[in-house]
Amino acid sequence: MKKVLNLLLAVIMAVTLTGCFGANMQIQMKSDGSGVMSYSYMIDSGVNKYIMSDPELKKELSGLTDFKQTKEMYDDCYYVCYTKEVPFSSPKELKKILTDSRTFNELFSPGSIEEDKEDTDKENEGLFSYVDIGADHLQAVYSSVNSSYQEIDDYNDYVNDNDFMDYQAMENSIFMRINITFDKEITYTNGSLSADKKTASWKIKLSEYYDTLLQASTSGKDVFAKDTKVPDIYPVKDGKYYPGYISILVTDNFGVKSVTCNGKKVPADYTVFKDGKYVIEAEDYFGNKAKKTFYIDMQSPKISGVKNGVIYKSERTIRFSDKYGIKSATLNGKTIKTGKKVSKNGKYKLVVKDRAGNTTRATFTIKKK
Repeated sequence: MKKVLNLLLAVIMAVTLTGCFGANMQIQMKSDGSGVMSYSYMIDSGVNKYIMSDPELKKELSGLTDFKQTKEMYDDCYYVCYTKEVPFSSPKELKKILTDSRTFNELFSPGSIEEDKEDTDKENEGLFSYVDIGADHLQAVYSSVNSSYQEIDDYNDYVNDNDFMDYQAMENSIFMRINITFDKEITYTNGSLSADKKTASWKIKLSEYYDTLLQASTSGKDVFAKDTKVPDIYPVKDGKYYPGYISILVTDNFGVKSVTCNGKKVPADYTVFKDGKYVIEAEDYFGNKAKKTFYIDMQSPKISGVKNGVIYKSERTIRFSDKYGIKSATLNGKTIKTGKKVSKNGKYKLVVKDRAGNTTRATFTIKKK
């Protein structure tokens, strides 16, 4: 997850104020592949004033001492911006900044460096999961940060103590703004284009469920890599039955555009808890689609005609059923079907298993006079 936005979330939670918060990335790409990248933390001016007046809250911004402070009006909100510029000598160097979290944090989020060093096993997930950039183009996948708040230690206590706050509304007020400027005019972009046609821009909300594909080029669409791989829906298998809840993760090498569960829009990481049939459908930004159908069944098969531990003095008829179907049923190790009649004296062990692996057992005895 993105520590740059976690900082803003932590401040919001500490202050318990509403307001606009965001981050702004600006890339100035020269024709030789070198350039300058700037990154800004954008904080609502009223909240920033409150933070500056409180010594404890002010510590939240202590890592930004070498950032230039400016003010900006954007989307009807007045911001105090903390900005830092870093030059890069090649697209390769810029790509590392964008895709490697430790490299990014060393430059733009100094308060996160020690935490990253302590967690040596952590993946270096950067702002972007995929980047192809050159002097004439950008194709990148900005990773969703929808679950960033889960990394904040006090989140659960905060929600319990402040249940009046609409957390979803707060998520919607936090954004990431990305801009790239080329020396030549942009001939294709899926973002917004500036008046001089040299800058492409995107605005992404924290509440966005999915990854975002960014494309901009001064030489048309043919420069972009093509993708024919369908999204991966993990870990479920098509047609399989599961005896408990399942956490689903949908991934794609070029970004997940949409995911639905039984026709309803859901996040790319989604958990289903209830019994039922589920159809997960996913699509990436190139129109590649994947679909998996699976079932959750946490109920054991039902049996009738016999009960565990009971001694019967007459013939019994064994019946069993399950909402999603029986996989196997054995009586003393031999396969049987529902409706099986048992009349001989003896001890019997019945084992019935459904397709999800739920099992019902009954041991009974027939002892006729």
